Amino acid sequence: MTARSNQPGDVVLGSSIVGNDRRLKWFLRLVGFADLLAIVAVFLPTELLGWAHEAVGLGSLPQGPIVGYLARSTSLLYGIHGAMLLVLASDVGRYRFLIRWYGRVIAVAGLILVGVDIAESMPVWWIIFEGAAVAGIGVMILMLCHEDSTAASDLPDCSS
Repeated sequence: MTARSNQPGDVVLGSSIVGNDRRLKWFLRLVGFADLLAIVAVFLPTELLGWAHEAVGLGSLPQGPIVGYLARSTSLLYGIHGAMLLVLASDVGRYRFLIRWYGRVIAVAGLILVGVDIAESMPVWWIIFEGAAVAGIGVMILMLCHEDSTAASDLPDCSS
């Protein structure tokens, strides 16, 4: 059976998209859309940022221009990151090398974030939902980047 592509990024065997590519595409979309939502924080009034900071148990939001700048610019970067993942998800076959590279980088970045979170005395829930989750996303991407074993000879190699 020969692999063919119906749409950009869809590796097809017979009449169905290969499972891991489909799951990879949807996982990238899910993470990308979640990160894209951070754009909202770029436009929030400072009072609402302060309310959110207190609501998650981090106390009063410190005052000063750098605080608002860091909150908004980080949110913007998360949004751009989300948009990039949506682009990668649009054609996993074409962007496979970049997706694999991204999975490795983000797994390491997640581990670094765990260290940063611990050094900054962030709450345990923050460490889990930021650093550990980011590392997990990288690992999940790398796992999904492996092809289905049913047609290993027909698909591009993602494991090297």
